[in-house]
Amino acid sequence: MPDELTQNLLHFISRCPTAFHAAAAMKKALVYSGFEELPE
Repeated sequence: MPDELTQNLLHFISRCPTAFHAAAAMKKALVYSGFEELPE
């Protein structure tokens, strides 16, 4: 049976079919955790 980390990874992959979706999801998670976006 897959462990929790594997289950979380599989869930993330199923929600993010492209690199663009993955980047948006990571940005959302980081902002939620208190990080702030810096201008380029």
